[in-house]
Amino acid sequence: MQLSKTGLYITSATLSIFSISTYYKYIEQKKNQEYIISKLTEQKSIINKQTDTINSLQTQIETDAKHSEITTQNQEKDNNINEIKNNNKTPATSNDSIVKFKSYKVAAGDTLITICKSNDIDYYSNKKIILAINGIKNANQIYIGQTLLLPIATKE
Repeated sequence: MQLSKTGLYITSATLSIFSISTYYKYIEQKKNQEYIISKLTEQKSIINKQTDTINSLQTQIETDAKHSEITTQNQEKDNNINEIKNNNKTPATSNDSIVKFKSYKVAAGDTLITICKSNDIDYYSNKKIILAINGIKNANQIYIGQTLLLPIATKE
């Protein structure tokens, strides 16, 4: 037996029971911690999946917006062509020329200037026609896959 500071006697059996009780509390706390960690891991997995879904949806929305803008430009292009046909007006580069058009599909790295150069078209004298017939409001905004109509001057 031992005398404690409070004057109580503590036996080795009492210490053993106390030690066992403390050990079981430790084991229970450890199990609770492991359970909480597993739940947090599950929540992290769910959040990661939701983040992936949100990113995928955002990419789809951006892609749809680009396709919508291209579709709008193509509709404006068709309207401009029909207006020219209906008014019996053919844009011309000079009094003795008629403008015909050829189509060109925009590729990566293309600009209107480089497209015109590669098709032997003077960009600066045909810029208004190119922008109008293709329904382009900003000459710096063309998109990969977009089909453009380019003027080709022919003699009558």
